[in-house]
Amino acid sequence: MKLENPQVRDLIAAEYVLGTLAGGARRRFEKMLWNDANLRLLVEKWSNKIDTLAAGITPVTPPTHVFTAIKKRLNLTAPTDRTEAETPASGWGKLAFWRSATALAVAASFVLALYVSVYLPKPEPAPVYVAVLNNEAAQSSWIIKTNVEARELSIETVSPQYITADKAFELWLLPANKTAPISVGLVQNQGVTTLTLPSELSVEFIKTAGLAISLEPTGGSPTGLPTGPVLYQGKLQLL
Repeated sequence: MKLENPQVRDLIAAEYVLGTLAGGARRRFEKMLWNDANLRLLVEKWSNKIDTLAAGITPVTPPTHVFTAIKKRLNLTAPTDRTEAETPASGWGKLAFWRSATALAVAASFVLALYVSVYLPKPEPAPVYVAVLNNEAAQSSWIIKTNVEARELSIETVSPQYITADKAFELWLLPANKTAPISVGLVQNQGVTTLTLPSELSVEFIKTAGLAISLEPTGGSPTGLPTGPVLYQGKLQLL
């Protein structure tokens, strides 16, 4: 048994204290404890945690039908004419057993939750790309964030962009191969606008394309291409 990974060492120490580490693995672990002071500290840490959990548990006497069901499942001898209440408490009925069993269940749940939250690999978050669109004076005017895989763009103005009522801002993708711009949609002149990228565009295409905002008539470009001045430009960068 090699215990070099700190997370594995901690997990095995917890299993040892709980009693779920059995057989040869448990014996090998106990041999390692003789020569590994840090491993002994981990065992002591988990022992203290389990003791704290057990101390906080209020003893509960199980109902009679629970004890009867346990005996039935274990094929124990059927009860005599004496009632369960008159039968002397056996090992199964002793309060110490139920307290220990409850403590073990709580501790096992604690370790399982710890394992899931700490040791299991977590899914990688989706990469986020950001673009800052500047005007001709190199002033930042728009911030665009996107989860490329989800094909959603969040377009936010740095400050309100004032335009007349007969005009609108339109966002464009600028292909890396210098072909015609592709309209993404109209954006508000203040606040945040959310747009969906065209489904026919590949992820790699979106990552490499530039972004631009032009000034268009209300309702957007009538031709499918920018008809007004391109006022803001930028490029997506991996955050």
